[in-house]
Amino acid sequence: MRKLFIYIFLTSLSAAGQSIDGDTPVSALISYATAKWSESDEGQRTRDWINTVDEQGMYYNYYNADACITLWQITGDLSWLNEVLMMTQEYIDIAAPIAFNSSYLGWRAASSYNTDLHNNGSVLWETYYWKLVATYLRIMHQSPILLATPHGMSTPIPGSTYQDVYDSQLAFLEAHVWDKWHAKGSTSIYRANTHMTVHWARIGMEMHIITGESKYKEVFDNISFAGHPSGSYQGESLRGQILNNPSVPSAYLWDQDWGGTGPGWQDTYHLSDTISFLILAYENGYYWDMDDMLALVSLYDDVIFLPGDGANIRLYMDGSGGYDVAKRLRDGGKIGRFDPTLSARISSQYISNADVQSFYGTQHLSIATLNKFL
Repeated sequence: MRKLFIYIFLTSLSAAGQSIDGDTPVSALISYATAKWSESDEGQRTRDWINTVDEQGMYYNYYNADACITLWQITGDLSWLNEVLMMTQEYIDIAAPIAFNSSYLGWRAASSYNTDLHNNGSVLWETYYWKLVATYLRIMHQSPILLATPHGMSTPIPGSTYQDVYDSQLAFLEAHVWDKWHAKGSTSIYRANTHMTVHWARIGMEMHIITGESKYKEVFDNISFAGHPSGSYQGESLRGQILNNPSVPSAYLWDQDWGGTGPGWQDTYHLSDTISFLILAYENGYYWDMDDMLALVSLYDDVIFLPGDGANIRLYMDGSGGYDVAKRLRDGGKIGRFDPTLSARISSQYISNADVQSFYGTQHLSIATLNKFL
């Protein structure tokens, strides 16, 4: 599998009128994703999510930012990276002191939310977006030629090179996301369920690669396999949570609540967040291995995304509950990179659906492109 930070340059071809399936070339998929991003609804949605940071906007902008970072990795076109760097910088510029410790900055929720969210912001909303910031900072860290390159962006982007932006955004992530929520208490890190907790595992992994500091690796290890160090979920880990599906033993199954063994099986919408974490951990060489990836391929191929399901995803990991709300495969589609047949089916059965393309279409198209590219 090719390293994602190696750049290639592709000639853009018009994808208008082309169906999207397993045979659609990477160049056409890139053109289609680029055209989708240029549509007013995609760009406006990004702006709306910045303007509504007090109402979960940062959370939802993850999907737009993820699309841009994926397309940057595939094409080497720095305009995709710049899009996200500017997005993150706008969030930094509107951060303000929070209540429990005014030395930390954050984004308070609107007054319609509960008192803690209104006073201190939401750990979920922040980690959902900043896990991607940690990932692109790690890619930048591994790209010294990029860091020395002038960024060509205007104020408020700091400095003149990508190194300047990297240094500034890394410092903010360390202080006003990682340190802040750790200072607020361990329940902000070791959350009530699997999919909210793995955001911290992903951030910890990426920050450990960047800094080498053991505190980041400790959080990754605790969540992945070593067990929560204290509190209501002491000893629980994602590895300890995993079962084999009784109907399809080659596929993984787990309860979304720590220590649970069903029937509160993980819903497939939030499952996608764990999938993207596990894939990145595998690619970074952090604990999770190819056997895990193949068990996740089987989960999608044999249990929750069957050939007769069309663009629908089963609601729960055991295949029960009917179908989830349409258009929510999202990061789960990234598992297709480990199986060409599944990848082709994700493109033809899911990505080609017009309703899917109408909702965070650029991210869906970028996932199809990366699966094909790899």
